[in-house]
Amino acid sequence: MTIRRHYYHSSYFLNSTNSVIAGVYEFVEVSKDYLNLKIHNRVLAEENAKLRSQVKESDLGIPSSSFLNNDKISSIAKKYKYIDAKVIYNSYRKPNNYLVINKGSVHGVLPDMGVLVADGVIGVVQEVSRNHSLVMSILNTGLTLNVRLKKNQFFGSIVWEGTGHKRMRLLDIPKQSEVLVGDTIITDGKSFIFPEGIPVGRVASYSMPPQENYYQIEVELFTDFRELNYVYVVENMMAEELKNLTEDYIENE
Repeated sequence: MTIRRHYYHSSYFLNSTNSVIAGVYEFVEVSKDYLNLKIHNRVLAEENAKLRSQVKESDLGIPSSSFLNNDKISSIAKKYKYIDAKVIYNSYRKPNNYLVINKGSVHGVLPDMGVLVADGVIGVVQEVSRNHSLVMSILNTGLTLNVRLKKNQFFGSIVWEGTGHKRMRLLDIPKQSEVLVGDTIITDGKSFIFPEGIPVGRVASYSMPPQENYYQIEVELFTDFRELNYVYVVENMMAEELKNLTEDYIENE
């Protein structure tokens, strides 16, 4: 479950006037990339996106031999698709942080798609223009992410409390889960946004208050938001079907 809030800056970079600002940020980043072997980085990012589309969590569990066509597996056998993107603006010190990436509707990006890197979750696409997208960072008090302990099936939610770019709070983990410092936290796959098993962080500290049944857990994120460069937008190919299937039931529950 992802909880969304709409703030003024949700559309700051994406209206007709402020699209110029996004272009300025992109020009600055392009200049930096040139000095750091832009072409090499670009090729690597595109290759990584293609490789991620082939990993196990992208599969629907349908035998690939049923969909072979000129030695390529049809997209119908894939659950997730990845689009590489460049970060052209990134905040991580505010109470509610956002990113702007250089991919938009013409590249297949839509609102509610997840954004991640190899070692962690970055956020959720909020607004999309033709060539850019605004991403709500997980370092945002308006976003809650479903996660679980990697070592077992105990799940909870992770939230940011506005203190530090590497720390978040893990909620709703019961005392029978036997939490230890260093335990890995991953996405649980129960939302329509992120695949299961994407790394999020590790348990940095925990406590069990008297008369309580749930841990208080502090998580150290694997991703350093100060160093974001390339990211991947992840599209759940089954999202629309799942939403249509569950929409009426959830609304009337």
